[in-house]
Amino acid sequence: MAEEIDIINRKCHDLRHQLLLLNTEGGSLQEFKIEAEQAIQIYDSSIKTGNEVLDVVLMEKKLYCEEYKIDLTFLVDGKELSMMRAGDIASLFGNLLENAIEYVKSLSEEQRIIRLRVAKNGDFLCIHCENPFEGTLVLHDGLPVTTKTDKNNHGFGMMSISYIVKHYGGVCSVQQQDGKFILNILIPLGEH
Repeated sequence: MAEEIDIINRKCHDLRHQLLLLNTEGGSLQEFKIEAEQAIQIYDSSIKTGNEVLDVVLMEKKLYCEEYKIDLTFLVDGKELSMMRAGDIASLFGNLLENAIEYVKSLSEEQRIIRLRVAKNGDFLCIHCENPFEGTLVLHDGLPVTTKTDKNNHGFGMMSISYIVKHYGGVCSVQQQDGKFILNILIPLGEH
């Protein structure tokens, strides 16, 4: 989160300098216009999933992904998350995307791809997230074992995801298939 805030602050800081440049004799209006349009495009690409909390999480992660040249695409029906508390939505999707982003950042630029789908299927909310994965997936109690060397201070994201999903009566599964890490979540859409 701190790194995402730094990215936003840096972009605002740069825009201030560009505005200052415009007010000097040598300032190029065309140059400023191009850079300002690029900055506005990033901030103006509002995300409307039908759930404001998810919109904020996705916007934050999308900005971060753009900074690291990660292709984050999503097809999300946020209206179906209405049965979940705001904090659970933020934690679930924040952890889910943070884990994927952290992994793909280490890959070559053309492999930095994350796909997220959230949709209703019958009486279930289905969440599917995938990203490229190299190596062998090691599971413990159905959850991936962290690849970080400091295992005492990492691996909590997947535990949090699992806890939230179980709280809503759902199940989550992870698998490695065709060079991808795949996380599937099913949550019943009933009274919670």
